[in-house]
Amino acid sequence: MVARDRVFGVQVDSLLAEHAVPRLAVGSQLSGQLLGMLRAGRMDYTLEYPAVVDDYLARVGEPGALVALPVAEGLSTTLATASCSRTPEGRRH
Repeated sequence: MVARDRVFGVQVDSLLAEHAVPRLAVGSQLSGQLLGMLRAGRMDYTLEYPAVVDDYLARVGEPGALVALPVAEGLSTTLATASCSRTPEGRRH
């Protein structure tokens, strides 16, 4: 099960479009809702970025409760970058 409007990159999205994958309409906290359902045993799998899973598990205090497995087609996903403002505070980071 994956979030209805979630995007995972061109390769993964095209594979999902080829199969009948259950899609769930979830609110603004979509990752937490799906990962909570997975942790509770209400579903067998979901697709999510490893950093999102790690953040979720840290917030709920169960670092080993879920296992993230890599998806070969997802390895081409563009890496995110962080930027700081051009202020004195931003320059310190």
